[in-house]
This record gives sequence, C-alpha cells and structure tokens, in this order.
Amino acid sequence: MKKLDFKKYCLIIVPLVFVSIQIYAQNGWTKKTDMPTLRAGASASIVDGKIYIIGGSTASLIDLAANEMYDPSTDIWEAKAPMPTARGFLNTAVVNDTIYAIGGGYPTFKLKVEAYDPSTNTWTTKKDMPEGHLYCNSSCVVNSIIYLIGGNYNESECWAYNPGNDIWTQKTSMPSDGGGALSVTVYSGLIYTFGGSTYSPWAARKTVFAYDPQTDTWTKKKDMPTARFALQTYLVNGKIYAIGGGQYDGGCLSTVEVYDPITDTWETKPNMPISTAWATGSAVNGKIYVFAKMAEGWSSGSPDVWEYDPSLDTPKETWTKKADIPKGGGTASVINGKIYVLGGNSIPDLNDLACNVMYDPSTNTWDTNKTCVPTPRGFLTSAVVDNKIYVIGGGYPDSTNKNEVYDPATDTWTTKKEMINPRLGMRAAVVDGIIYIFGGNYNERNCHAYDPAADTWTEKSQIPSGGGVVSVTAHNGLIYIFGGSDENWNAYSTVYAYDPKMDTYTPRKNMPTPRFAFQTFSVNGKIYALGGTNAWGTSLAKVEVYDPAFDTWETKPKMPKYVAWFAGAVVNDKIYVIGGTPDWGMTGYHSVWEYDPALDTITTGVERELITPKDFALYQNYPNPFNPSTNIQYAISSKQLVTLKIYDLLGREIATLVNEEKPAGTYIIKWNADGISSGVYFYQIKVSPDGGQLGTNVETKKMILLH
Repeated sequence: MKKLDFKKYCLIIVPLVFVSIQIYAQNGWTKKTDMPTLRAGASASIVDGKIYIIGGSTASLIDLAANEMYDPSTDIWEAKAPMPTARGFLNTAVVNDTIYAIGGGYPTFKLKVEAYDPSTNTWTTKKDMPEGHLYCNSSCVVNSIIYLIGGNYNESECWAYNPGNDIWTQKTSMPSDGGGALSVTVYSGLIYTFGGSTYSPWAARKTVFAYDPQTDTWTKKKDMPTARFALQTYLVNGKIYAIGGGQYDGGCLSTVEVYDPITDTWETKPNMPISTAWATGSAVNGKIYVFAKMAEGWSSGSPDVWEYDPSLDTPKETWTKKADIPKGGGTASVINGKIYVLGGNSIPDLNDLACNVMYDPSTNTWDTNKTCVPTPRGFLTSAVVDNKIYVIGGGYPDSTNKNEVYDPATDTWTTKKEMINPRLGMRAAVVDGIIYIFGGNYNERNCHAYDPAADTWTEKSQIPSGGGVVSVTAHNGLIYIFGGSDENWNAYSTVYAYDPKMDTYTPRKNMPTPRFAFQTFSVNGKIYALGGTNAWGTSLAKVEVYDPAFDTWETKPKMPKYVAWFAGAVVNDKIYVIGGTPDWGMTGYHSVWEYDPALDTITTGVERELITPKDFALYQNYPNPFNPSTNIQYAISSKQLVTLKIYDLLGREIATLVNEEKPAGTYIIKWNADGISSGVYFYQIKVSPDGGQLGTNVETKKMILLH
C-alpha cells in the first residue's frame, strides 16, 4: 500500500469515499436486483418459474404499461411486450400458461381484460369486465376459473371469469365485515381472503374468510393478529404468509404473520427489513418475492426486490411483550436492575399524574406500593446519581421547575433546589455525577447543569441548532443530543456531541429520520433511537442505530408499535419501552416491550463516510477555532500502530501527540497550543495494522488557532 509523506506537501487534499453498505440475508430476507421500472401497484404472475411484473403506477399515480420478466434462478430482468392498456392497481392471473390482466387504472377504473402469452410475447384483448375493479392482490384461480374479490376501496363483490368461454358471472358477495383492498390465496380448493379496507377514510380490517367456489359460500376464520389492507399473501409449504400492508392513509407495515389453514391459527414472525404497502409478489420454489411497493406516506414507489425464504426465518424474536404498566408512564430510571416509572399523564385529558411504580425485568412484575411523586406532572425527566432518582420539571399545560429526589432504599422524597426555568419535554443525562438538562418547551435550546452534591444549578452553552423535545444519551464522557422540534412541531434530524468539560458542541452525522418525542439508549457502544414522531398527531416505529466511534447510522426493522412520548430504560443490555401514545393522547398504551439488540440480526441499510480501507476514523477537532487547547478524537476498529502529529502550513512538525500501538476503541487527545503562534495547522493520523506489514493509512484535517 502506498504511503503518503505529509512533509512533501503544503496543501493536503484528503479524498473521502462515500459508500452505502447494505447487509442482508438475515431472518430469511435477501435483497435482489432492483426492478428496471420504478413503480408501485403492479401485479405479478408466474409462468414456468419466471415472474412477470405487469402494469403499475408512477409516484404521481400515472398508469404504466410496463411488462418485465424476472428470473429468480439468475436474478436477471428482461423487458417484454407492454400491455396494450396502461394501468396500475390491476389484477393478473394465470390459466393454461396465459396471463390475464384484469381491471385496474387510476383515477379512472378500466374494464379491460387483456391476455398475455409469454411463449409468443403477444397480447390479445378479451371481453371487458362487467364493472370497474381496482386493486392488485384480489384475484386467484380455482379449476381454471379466475375469481376476483373485493377491491374498489371497500367493495365486497365476488366475480368469476371463465377464460374458456370469455364469460363473467357474479357470485355471492363477501360477508358485511369483509372487502376492500384485501389479499387472496388459494389452498386446497378454497379461496382465503385476508384483511381489507373501509373508505373514507382508509381503515383496516383483520377479518379472514374462506370461500368455497363449488358451493358459492363463505366461512369465517380466525382474524389476523394485525388489521391491515394493501397487503400480500403467499402460500408456501401449506402455510399462508401475510406480509406488509397499511392501517391508515399513507401508512406502511413491515409485519409478517403466518396462517395455518388446517388448524386455523396464526403465528407472528420477525418483521421484514422494510415497510411496504400496495406491493405485489409471487412464490417460486418455496421462496417469496416481493416487488413494487409504496413507501411510507404513499408518495413514492420503489424498485426494491426482496426474496424471503421462510425456511431460514429464525424463531428468535427481538421484541417481547411484557406485563402491562399498571398506571403512569412519564419518565423511567434504573437502580439496582429495577425500573422506576414516575409521573405521566392520563389519557385522553392529559391530566398530570403522581405515579411511582417499579418494574422488575427479572420477574416481569410491577410493584405499585411506592410513595407517589410529591408534585404530579407529566412530560418530565429524571436522572440517577448515587442511587437516588432526581425528578425534574414537566407538567402540562403549565410546566414547573420542581426538582424532587426519590430514595428507593427508604421510599422517601426530598425537595431540592428548583431548575432555573420551568419547562416540559426536556431530557437529562449524567456525566461525572452532574445532571445535564437539554431542550424542552417545544423549541428551547437551553442546557442547564445540576450538581446534586452542592444543590446548585449552572447555565451552560445552548444547543447550536435544533432543540425542543430532543433525546440525549451519555457515552464515553460525551452527551449526544438527537433530533428535536420547533414551535410548529417540525422535526429536526441534527446530532451533536456535547463535551461537559469544555462546554462545547460538535456536529455529528444527522439521523436518517427527523423526529422528536423519542428515546435513545446506549447498549454495547451503540446508541439506539426508537419511536417518536415527525408530525403533529402521528407516531413512528423507526429503529435507527448510531455508532459514536465511526459517526455512522444503520437502520433496523421497525418496532411492533408506532409510539411517541413514551418512557424507557436499559437493564442488562435490553431496552424496555414503556407506555406512550400512537396519536398524541387520543389513545394511550399500557404495554411494555423488551427489545434485545443482540438478537436483531437484520440491518436494512448502513450509510458511512469513510476512507478506504475502513480501519479508522478521524474526527474534526473541537472546539475549532480554539485558544489555547482543543480536543482531537479518533477511533480504530482493531489493534493498530497509531501516530498522531501536528504540522504547520509549511509541513513542519509541531508536535507528536500519539506514537504507539493502541487496542481497538475511541480516543480523545487534548492538545495545548500555549506558546504556539496563531494560524492554520494540520493534524494527521497514520494507522498501520499488523505493525505496518500491510501498509499505512493516512488522514489529515485542518484546524485554526486564534490567540
């Protein structure tokens, strides 16, 4: 590997390589080659092991005529003759190796029936449907007859089409609690319908029916665990897999549930890596292929193709439902492995509560016989110092600056010095026995430090931008501030690292998803951002993971619930999500979920800024400009020989800060420039794995000294 000698240059340009790393083939899911045509609302059919994706719509809901063939055995796409009539949200079905494209079209329904022969790559027009029909997963074939069920937002009719004589026949409609944008699958001569919708507004059904074409009768079956519409269902090895869908206008799910038609029972699987609605797909050779989905918000389509192998789907669940919280749910703190949940608000009137309940994760039990918080309040924060819980601020609609400390050993409360100003929705973190309070009050950027030993408050530097209902987590002596809100409830994606010793902020890589009213938790060197919201009255199920060592984010499968304004804590490297609301207080959760990051083996995307090869990271110094000292942080992913030196503009060496072999980890070096002239300087790191046997990697950054 070529080495770079800094002294030969007065101006150094360090090239950065931006890469997107995607890790798949986990829990049965594998990312495949994207579709050539970006679309949603297409329909899929199989002939001779090949999957034909026909029709669909653009992001602006313009009908498409595309016809593309995917070969799962080679992961290769091939363009075919387009449909004569462009349309999305259509149905396709196969009879005698001919694909029949039926209905669809948006916003005007089309009655067209057109038959495609893959062997000749030609289309033939058939007799029109009796009435317009919209939706792409509600057709199936029994004894060479095509059955079309539901559709049209909330339609419950059932029609049969005989390709042999080109005749349509109306059958018995579904029962009254079925219909709409449902999904259908054939098993043992019966047609099973799943979910569906009512409209307007969009609302999801969970009903399941079995239709017998021979007797033209319907039988009610066990409901799906998750109500949804715009989903897909697939038959693999005698079981029907229900994947994705939506529950409201613009919503998408990553839910995977499995129905056994023989026992009429359901089983929940780990979520798929992405959320999807209005997709299409097919099952080939025991594997499920999912295509052409709409993204969250229904504002865009996706070319993504996912292969799901149910035989590889591990039984381990990353999320486990625990005993419900009896009451409250404002803030949570941990002492001796027990989680104390304090304060909160009633639903839906948002009255402040004084609750104090203790949860023991080892026994999954609650203790409600604790002394209540002296001052009832929700939207508060708490922090632990010396095995005592400091409960600070909160209150709605009138916020307070109360500071009350709880001693679990004696089950008693003591009043302490009040916070500098009243606020709610702020977050707390502890470094070296000092409690730091950030944000709150919708859009506040203040930072206040409380010293429990002296019972004193100190005002610190404000968050540079963002603020409001942020989330904060302490890690390796720094406090990371994530997201937040403005006065109009717009969400921020900003991330800062706050150094309590220097009282300075350093920008870090933004979160993938802007949000507020969420929680962050540090587990095994990484920070997990869960839930929250990015718009008034809605909630998120997002799980995104930040690596402070390399300033990178990765996205995990979603939480089982959409939730904001919840409490949470970490015990034994497991995260507990407690209470919260999906819709800002119209309804509330009493549920408690345990999340084990060690079992979460799916990563849907990693975006990193790095130098190749990826062995280390060098961060911008802070503060910068500085006088007279600054901090330089670097991280290495394995044991390496590290040198860190300072140079002036002429390439002259000014100081050597590090020159030794270091184990993997993150390091912060303080450089004091007393006696050094003001000006521009460079700091350069050289990293040599295996003592330099494999060469040396180099990175250089600029800093400014201003006396």
